[in-house]
Amino acid sequence: MGDRRGDRQAIGTDVKRLGAEIQNKKLGEVVVGPYMCHLTSFRIGGKVPLLIRPFTEEAFFEVMGLLKEWGCKWKVLGRGTNLLVSDEGLDIVLLDLRRAFCHIRREGNFLKVGAGVRIAELIQYCSQVGLGGLEALSGIPGSVGGAVKGNAGSWGKEICQFIKSMTVADGNLRKAERTRDQIDFNYRRGPLKEGEVLLEVLLELEEKDPIEVRSQVRWFWLQRKKRQPLGFPSAGCVFKNPQGGPSAGFLIEKVGLKGKRIGGAMISDLHANFILNVGGATFKDVLALIELARQRVKEVFGYQLELEVELWT
Repeated sequence: MGDRRGDRQAIGTDVKRLGAEIQNKKLGEVVVGPYMCHLTSFRIGGKVPLLIRPFTEEAFFEVMGLLKEWGCKWKVLGRGTNLLVSDEGLDIVLLDLRRAFCHIRREGNFLKVGAGVRIAELIQYCSQVGLGGLEALSGIPGSVGGAVKGNAGSWGKEICQFIKSMTVADGNLRKAERTRDQIDFNYRRGPLKEGEVLLEVLLELEEKDPIEVRSQVRWFWLQRKKRQPLGFPSAGCVFKNPQGGPSAGFLIEKVGLKGKRIGGAMISDLHANFILNVGGATFKDVLALIELARQRVKEVFGYQLELEVELWT
């Protein structure tokens, strides 16, 4: 294939050519012009030129090579559960790994898990085979890749506690493996560097009675159902909890913003760290509530709330 540099401004208008090439080579599923409101749990977001779901690991690397050759900007889309996306759309190509990296392979009390696997699917598997440790993550939506990227956690447990190693594709399209002592996790922030894509993690879990694992999974799920507003589209907790301080939800509640509504967006009256799409919410509606919560909490308590939800603009 020749150099496509002359076509590199065409990602928004000539994207069908790139999609057709990927389809002709049978590298993956291609969706032209999807809207992010159909791809995110917030149900907010405009159009993107192209979504690609590579079929295999080999196809993923070939697709990445094509994107590099065409000069396309790209992002990896997990299950879209922690995203707030601009209504104006984005001039990028989306990569979805749910087909190429969807494996769960057991080796004793270790699991090799693809980045495209859903957290719910992983926990269900653990419940069936009797591997404990992840029960507290029950009810967290999204993919393993997204969970690692944001070091997802709940009830004092974080996914980083169980990772022994991880495999990534680096910016030069090479596979690289990192052991636990080479991985730097922080609160709600994972270890991926700019341009890297997580492919697989190796988890170390504990062998348990499957009945016990299922019982704990159900308990954590019921607690989440009681405490979190699951009936409206949202992106989960909007803010990180301040280090060493009260929870973000507590702070937002205490400044009187529970139930506050702007347009179609509302701060939940059940859990104040959730902003809900209660009908036709826009990116600007949610952003206005985010800024209002930040301002009030800063004025009253002095805490500068940091976003947990990821903004794509």
